[in-house]
Amino acid sequence: MAVPLTGLPPLPLGLIWCTAHENARIRAPAAAAAISFGHEMNGYWYPWGFTGTTAAQFVAAWRRIHGLFAAAGASNVIWVWNPNVISAEPQLELSAYYPGDEYVDWVGVTGYFAATGADTFDGLYGPNMQEIRRFTPAPCRPCSR
Repeated sequence: MAVPLTGLPPLPLGLIWCTAHENARIRAPAAAAAISFGHEMNGYWYPWGFTGTTAAQFVAAWRRIHGLFAAAGASNVIWVWNPNVISAEPQLELSAYYPGDEYVDWVGVTGYFAATGADTFDGLYGPNMQEIRRFTPAPCRPCSR
């Protein structure tokens, strides 16, 4: 069962790290937890997006949080790296925001059908899938929030 953490106020990276450290206790061996930290990082609409955080800062934060969970023994976490479709900000290279295969289990791509633009699944997600496949073989699926 997925439990989205929507409606929460944005947290500064330092506080996110502290929160992640506390939440790294989700080590229930019978359960897996999928965590999508910093979803849609290639957009401008979140504080962790490209207007508030550099790609290097995002990757460093991801790796730090991953490390906190690993150090706490939370081996049941499925790490989901989740960019938005690249049509929103085509000038950004997704690979710059990718923490690396050793830190990501799944890739999820968020896309929205708008009044204009792509009107098919391939039209919306295809360019992302092609770009993502250039730097990772991780399982890749569309995501919905």
